[in-house]
Amino acid sequence: MTGVFPFVLTMISSDDIVLVYNCSIMKLLDKRTKCTNQGVRIKLIEGAVLKQLIERYLKAMFLVERKFGVLLKDELVGDLTPEQSKILLYIRTNESCTSTELAEAFSVGKSSVTAIIARLVDKDLVRRIPDRKDRRVIYLSLTGKGREAALEIEENTHRVLSRLIANFTPEEASAFIETYEKLARVLMQASEEGEIGK
Repeated sequence: MTGVFPFVLTMISSDDIVLVYNCSIMKLLDKRTKCTNQGVRIKLIEGAVLKQLIERYLKAMFLVERKFGVLLKDELVGDLTPEQSKILLYIRTNESCTSTELAEAFSVGKSSVTAIIARLVDKDLVRRIPDRKDRRVIYLSLTGKGREAALEIEENTHRVLSRLIANFTPEEASAFIETYEKLARVLMQASEEGEIGK
């Protein structure tokens, strides 16, 4: 289990957890005993303390996801669903992509992505573009209408996040984002190493 704290949590057994502090380039070769980067301090948390931290994380995570989802739902564009909105933003950020890329990015089945894309195509928000060299490969890109919708979604999301971040000091906001980015790197590394999705 991995959580969002002022440090990154990586499970190494049922009872122990490694806290990795200030690792400029996080690369744990031996997760059970050490980190290869110089200056990294490692400490084990066990028993009741670990349980308490995990319970606090789960409670906060549930509340944040539920309340944040409600806030974003109020900012949806037209009749778009949250899933459709996320895919529009992803395509806008990457300019074009395939259904396979979307399935991997959102950790969902390709059939689910195909269904969402079909609805977005029907709404004239996304278009399918066959690869010139391999017609079996289909790229997805936004139409003019799709770009307008994605821009509006992004602006609405920024407005919601701006109101929330205003409750933090600049130092708190920066520390939170840095920790969240570190969590993203940990999850990406775990995914690449096959520790996620087994």
